[in-house]
Amino acid sequence: AFASKMIISSADPSEQISFGYKTALFKTISSSKLTVLQSLYKEALENYSQHPANAKKLVKIEKPELAALTIVASAILNLDELITN
Repeated sequence: AFASKMIISSADPSEQISFGYKTALFKTISSSKLTVLQSLYKEALENYSQHPANAKKLVKIEKPELAALTIVASAILNLDELITN
């Protein structure tokens, strides 16, 4: 559900990631963290684009972009700074 909100916030993956971070942590993402999460997104997108059946297992539809963003959303929700606040 969180990744779905992120994906509809913008057509640009960087803006989607920034939106998710700000929604979860109530602050703007730093450029270094954005770079790390963009890299995670690109890696996951490449994987799910090559293996759409795996995307379907994760998000119930063959949409690699949503599956990749789900991985990023999970990373955001597991950040120490979110958990300890």
